[in-house]
Formats: sequence, C-alpha cells, structure tokens
Amino acid sequence: MMYIFKYHRRFSGYAKKIFIPYAPTYGDSFKQGSVVKIDTSTKKVTLDTGDEIEYDYLVLATGTTGNFPGKLDTSSIKNASQAVEMYTSYVDKVIDNVAGK
Repeated sequence: MMYIFKYHRRFSGYAKKIFIPYAPTYGDSFKQGSVVKIDTSTKKVTLDTGDEIEYDYLVLATGTTGNFPGKLDTSSIKNASQAVEMYTSYVDKVIDNVAGK
C-alpha cells in the first residue's frame, strides 16, 4: 500500500491519468442512467431516462461499495478536474497520516 502512495507523490499527474471522463471519450455511444428494465427476449435495456439500449451480450457489473481508492463521494463533483483535485487531496491526507504528520 505504501508503495502506491510513494508512487503517487513521485509522479505528479497520476490522478489525471486514472480519471477518464466517459462522455467525451465515448461520445454518442455513452449512456448514463439507472437500469429500470431488462428485456431478455428483445435484448434491450431500458434506463430511467427512457433510453433503450440494444445488446448482443449483457454483463451486469454492479460496482463496489468499498472505500478508497475504488470509490470517492462524487455527489458534489461537477467535472473531471474536481475529481482529480479530490483524489489528489485525499491521497495526500492518507500519506501524511501514514507518515505521522
């Protein structure tokens, strides 16, 4: 674990490399929402936005409820730069805490 934090401090810009904004990266093929219906006979997923997405293969990946580093409280984040700032600040606090500062 400590190796990861030392790596973070040594290589500035690490956070910017791990936060990928999905919408600009995937363009029109990116859809975000909560799934409200899965119709396996027509192979369609319906989102809470009303969007229907057709699929050939469906993988359900429900995510994690674990803490750092997999999950930060993103409720107040408005853009990718805020996510990078939040991550960097959090890691710095952890490093300082582990180092006894």
